Amino acid sequence: MGRFYVDRRKPDKGSYEVFEGAEGARWCWVEVAQGTRYEDFGPWFDSTADAYRDAAYDWELNGDGSDKRLSGLLKAAATRAARAVS
Repeated sequence: MGRFYVDRRKPDKGSYEVFEGAEGARWCWVEVAQGTRYEDFGPWFDSTADAYRDAAYDWELNGDGSDKRLSGLLKAAATRAARAVS
């Protein structure tokens, strides 16, 4: 899995990462604002692909709207994860 940044040159602007645990897979959003680190976690999913899809949906709902690339990268990661399982 990887970390997907809003802007790789400015990592504090935020990033998504999907990870697996005993409960399944979930995403984590991390950003730093005014020197404070914030984290937000998505729900647990049965598959990594579903966690990536939900991260893309979360960005589309909550992102600043300036970067459609990030949701596209997350959706592509969901497609790759789904293909890896089948």
